Amino acid sequence: MTNTASPQTSTASLPTPPNIAGYRILKPIGAGGMSAVFLAEQISLGRKVAIKVMSPQVAHSPEACDRFVREARAAAAVNHPNVVSIIDVGQANSQLYMVLELVTGGDAAQLAEQQGGILSEERALQIMIDCCKGLEALHEANLVHRDLKPSNIFLAHDGTAKVGDLGLARSADGADRMTVTGHLIGTPAFMSPEQAGGEKLDIRSDIYSLGATLFALVTGRQPFVANTPIAVAAKAMVEPAPNPRSINPRLSPLTGELILRCIAKNSNDRFQSPRVLRSALEGLLANIRPIEASAVTSPESAKLSHVGSPPQKTFPMVSVIGLLVSIGILIAALTWYFDARPSRSPFPKPENSDVLTSAPTLSDLTSTTANSSNLEPSQWVTAHNQDGFGLWRDLTFKQARQRLRWIPPGTFTVGSPTSEIGHRGQESLSTVTFSFGVWMADTECSQALWEAVMGSNPSSSKDPRQPITDINIHAAIEFTHRLGLQCGNIRVRLPSRAEWERACRANSKTVYSTGDDPESLEGYANLNDFDRHRAIHSRKLLSFSDGFVAVAPVASLKPNRLGLFDMHGNVFEFCLAGTWAALPERCTDPFIDDSTSWEISFLRGGSFSSEDTINTRCAALPYVDRISSGPDIGFRFLIEDRH
Repeated sequence: MTNTASPQTSTASLPTPPNIAGYRILKPIGAGGMSAVFLAEQISLGRKVAIKVMSPQVAHSPEACDRFVREARAAAAVNHPNVVSIIDVGQANSQLYMVLELVTGGDAAQLAEQQGGILSEERALQIMIDCCKGLEALHEANLVHRDLKPSNIFLAHDGTAKVGDLGLARSADGADRMTVTGHLIGTPAFMSPEQAGGEKLDIRSDIYSLGATLFALVTGRQPFVANTPIAVAAKAMVEPAPNPRSINPRLSPLTGELILRCIAKNSNDRFQSPRVLRSALEGLLANIRPIEASAVTSPESAKLSHVGSPPQKTFPMVSVIGLLVSIGILIAALTWYFDARPSRSPFPKPENSDVLTSAPTLSDLTSTTANSSNLEPSQWVTAHNQDGFGLWRDLTFKQARQRLRWIPPGTFTVGSPTSEIGHRGQESLSTVTFSFGVWMADTECSQALWEAVMGSNPSSSKDPRQPITDINIHAAIEFTHRLGLQCGNIRVRLPSRAEWERACRANSKTVYSTGDDPESLEGYANLNDFDRHRAIHSRKLLSFSDGFVAVAPVASLKPNRLGLFDMHGNVFEFCLAGTWAALPERCTDPFIDDSTSWEISFLRGGSFSSEDTINTRCAALPYVDRISSGPDIGFRFLIEDRH
């Protein structure tokens, strides 16, 4: 369906449509192989509409008539501002017609052509977000579009994008499937591999098409190019997709990775729903439209992310700006210092070995640079001690205490095999070398410690013993920077995805650190268990009771074999990841930079409210956008030791 004529379409030779009762035909505005579109006035309401009339040349085809009627039925099943709506359908002089909402801004293909073939990244993401909203409506109506492409995305006068041309849409369960022999149904350049192969489709096929559309809008070409439609479809089925940044280097890395995830060959490796894709797109767009750097000190971002700001009388704005500038300078200096030092060769240990080495001394852990808090190191961290779990030391800050567990350098395998239920492509197995040891917090950051450092407590459920929640990853990173500066300029940060998984696994190789069965988590994890199901009248997933309906105080249940609590359940924990892509087969210290420029927040461990245990697995890596927070999202931190 098109509501406006493309520059290549001639409307001068279109035949005069039949008289349609209640409508006044004004002029032709577009044509395709199966139909023509006319601007008309609905006489009863005096409004402009688009009337799509089946071409006489194809009206004799039962298949074409079925498709036309299918489009009308599909459009009638969805009422959403991001889907072109249908007003009426009928037959006049033996010709089928439908009356549609008039969309006057052209389509996405025309917009890209008007702008030299390539849309700006921001505009393309805006269009995709609107399309995801429309796809959500189709998904709820149990429909698969099957022909998403730039020319089927229509633009209203205010720029809003609307999904249109539902002629190929069908029920996701296949109940209304049309059988066509010897023909590709759809547009090969934007068609998923499973659609090209004639397999059963679900909404993830449309997500592929949306990714291919975004590829075309930001690069000016289709993902796969060949001389014939069949050859294009064959390439989509067997060849790896090119990185869109190889065509448009100005494209941000995470947008490139998002596109590649959308057009993954295996539908299990794509975004699994339009809602999840929309969340990721909104996160990317938020970073292209930068907000204040600090989620804690910016009133605008504090409102957006529900992060409380320190009291104004304690941190006047001029002081806050000065503090942020100082933090930036100090972090840059520390980064230069560590990067400039000769690197130590990786600790020589066999793979998967976590045997404790001699721990660093107190003077090793602290810096000899100026102490911004004017505290002696002995006032905030003890000398190391040892128990059955290994080495530990305590950090005490303004009466709030956090125990830290020593995790030495070494080599370890992270990720999950493809046979693991819930496995995603970014979890591919990787052998990671950790070239320096870390002191890992044995629990999530508590509300007591957060308030001691930040001077506020945004948690919706307030209890100093519970994890801090309702903060986004910007605020979590800000906390680590402040704590590090106030405790002697040490390197405090969130764990990387590999560091977190290694700590969670605690030398295990199973799905969960306790075994392959989620029931083995009993006594170790606060999950969506029997008590919670009974309280919220939900369906039962786990048979055991962990004693908590919602979030629990930290360290309420048993620790893993490294002495770390709540690595499964209680609250999701932010980690540093940097990219959706799988880690290389072998790598060293991946993604330990806590830059606030990353567009996506990665989570680990599952929570008390997780609907299933898929995201509770050691290797699971779900995500939210950079400004998202919630009552079941928190974090734990670590202290680097490179001596």
